[in-house]
Amino acid sequence: MGCWYTMNETYGFTPDADATPVTYDETGREYVVGTYKGEAASFETTYVFVATYADSSLEQELAGQCWHPLVYGTGTGALEGATGWVHIIDNVQDGSLDFTGEIIEAL
Repeated sequence: MGCWYTMNETYGFTPDADATPVTYDETGREYVVGTYKGEAASFETTYVFVATYADSSLEQELAGQCWHPLVYGTGTGALEGATGWVHIIDNVQDGSLDFTGEIIEAL
């Protein structure tokens, strides 16, 4: 259990906001804090989010996904020295998120 904090650094439309559908992309950093195997832990990631929307209002997402590699050396507590990644795919049909990834504990 824990909290996932996101700090957006860049965002934009590709090729531009007048296209339909429109592709939106965003990058940033994240701080994740909580517990891992019963111990306090935290780590940071960078992320890239890419999604297609019906138009530039960003109200109707058609598809989306993001990648979150852990920033080496930012793990604390039970995750000190950890590496890994998280990949999330937006399920726009039911509003859920499909998570995959791997956290590799330091030896």
